[in-house]
Amino acid sequence: WYSSGPKIKKNDIEIHEKFREYNTNPVFVVIKVQENETLGIPTESYCSVDEVNEEGQLEKNFVHIPSSIDASEAEQVGVEHLLRDIKNVSIGDLSKHISDKVLGLKALNAKIIEMKEYLDDVLDEKYPVNTEIIENLQDIFNLMPNLDFDSIIQSFSVKTNDYMHMTYVCSLIRACIGVHNLINNKVAIIERERALLEEEEKRKKAKKELEQKEKENDQASQKDVEMKD
Repeated sequence: WYSSGPKIKKNDIEIHEKFREYNTNPVFVVIKVQENETLGIPTESYCSVDEVNEEGQLEKNFVHIPSSIDASEAEQVGVEHLLRDIKNVSIGDLSKHISDKVLGLKALNAKIIEMKEYLDDVLDEKYPVNTEIIENLQDIFNLMPNLDFDSIIQSFSVKTNDYMHMTYVCSLIRACIGVHNLINNKVAIIERERALLEEEEKRKKAKKELEQKEKENDQASQKDVEMKD
């Protein structure tokens, strides 16, 4: 079962225990629907366990469990088909790639801050030492690359400069295309106005010629009448 949260509430554990009457191992999922910029997947999953409180009594508490969002091949094809026609064409592949990188770095920074806060709480004896968590943290830091080498620093600088150059060139091209379209629209408006003016002048000229012709016809008719008299 799920909730839009965005945080666990007091009565959630009671609702969760009600689900145990129909499912022996229910999973509670908190879906973050109001976050403008989600770092990672917008869900958190929990299951309930029995823990002994300070008074020596058993109580139910939520513990976090790892989760992921997957889809079958048919579902992926269906979603891609639906999203194909609503792609934001104003955002290029490079901009989307950079945005994804920024979100990834923000998510990494948030996780590192979370690990730091946990280690600080362990040092302050707010939480007991969990060797499994400590080993996982050590494995994570062992997998992080060492960026103190000059060759790696130079490679990062070259890659960053390449990306910045591509972004700059893409911005220039987009600006040139925008100015070009603006000029084309201006020329089209001027030509349309000129055509309307020419059409109006032709209409006035035709009207004037028609009036002149009618006037000449009236004068000729009057002369004929006078000659008969």
